[in-house]
Amino acid sequence: MNARTLRWAASKAVVAAAPALKRVTNFYGAGVAVADAAERMIYANDRLYETPLRAEQTNFIRDYCQSNDLGFSETYWQTPWRFSLEQFELRDATFLGHTGRLIDRDLRGVVTEWGEADSINRDKISVLRQGPALEAVALPVPRFNNNFHFLIDAATPIIDYFESGAALGGPHVILTAANQKTFATETLAALSAHYGAELRMVAPNEKVLCSQAVFYRRRRPASAWFPVTRETADKLREILLAHFGRTADLARRRLLYLRRGQEKLRNLTNTAEMDALMARHDFEAFQPAASNFADQVSLCAEAQTIVAVHGAALANILFAPPGTRVVEVFGRKGCKSGYLSICHRLGLEHVISIGGEDDGDQNFAADLDHLDASLSPPAD
Repeated sequence: MNARTLRWAASKAVVAAAPALKRVTNFYGAGVAVADAAERMIYANDRLYETPLRAEQTNFIRDYCQSNDLGFSETYWQTPWRFSLEQFELRDATFLGHTGRLIDRDLRGVVTEWGEADSINRDKISVLRQGPALEAVALPVPRFNNNFHFLIDAATPIIDYFESGAALGGPHVILTAANQKTFATETLAALSAHYGAELRMVAPNEKVLCSQAVFYRRRRPASAWFPVTRETADKLREILLAHFGRTADLARRRLLYLRRGQEKLRNLTNTAEMDALMARHDFEAFQPAASNFADQVSLCAEAQTIVAVHGAALANILFAPPGTRVVEVFGRKGCKSGYLSICHRLGLEHVISIGGEDDGDQNFAADLDHLDASLSPPAD
């Protein structure tokens, strides 16, 4: 453990032992709702969805998902559903290079969707080097470790912003932390090139004053359900394929097994048996990694069926064409309905396969009999 990590761990331990010190140490940043920090709302793409889930999907959410789907009403799986992605204009907000977050013009705290406090070391803000003010329209992108949340929380909102026709005038700069993961920097480079924006990476020891910045908030039935559309997903696939110089034959229809590496959570305890089952059904085994993001896009763009354990790798369904079958594998205690919702709204078929009991790290055994039956062609 290096010195920086040790100091951070010690600070968290102190706050955990004495919660009253949070305010004294400013360890946790105050949150300012974007609606309170903004000059105005630019637009809201309010949409109503009325196509119901199938009975087994409703039962899956009701019986397995509610403990993990946070911020829900007890009947959030019932139609109609209302989604929106609201874009706001902020003035004179400060972008922090060490987190990629915005502080509002009055320095009250971190700008968030609804004003909830964000976990951030505010003491560090005062020692960041002040860069020159940014006169262009800033599209701030926080630092992400997870491909799913990056694509849903950053990439697709940028596309919605430019494609809505409500973009602010003047040059645009996609502003992000310099220590982003490869999948994020590659995607942001593709988006900036496609929309004629500059991509600027801010060092962890710098902060930038933005004369104009765009921030958004989402409204949806549950925190696990995201307002992504078929049009946005298709545009993201098109932009990334062009960026990587790839082509995709949407009629090819691959059978893909997105194999999970040895992760901290949700590892299969019967991996060898799962691999053998996938091979018997002629699935291509592919393990997504930071180094093969271009392959993830092009392979999933040609998918007929995608099988994967619940996790960030399933973000690749955004690149799949309509009609793709998505088989999501869960342990009994770790079920969430986020990908079910995305499949439902993108015109993908979602199949649920619930395996055995999870251990303390959510590791479990896949139900091979159920998967075998799900992947076998129907009997004549």
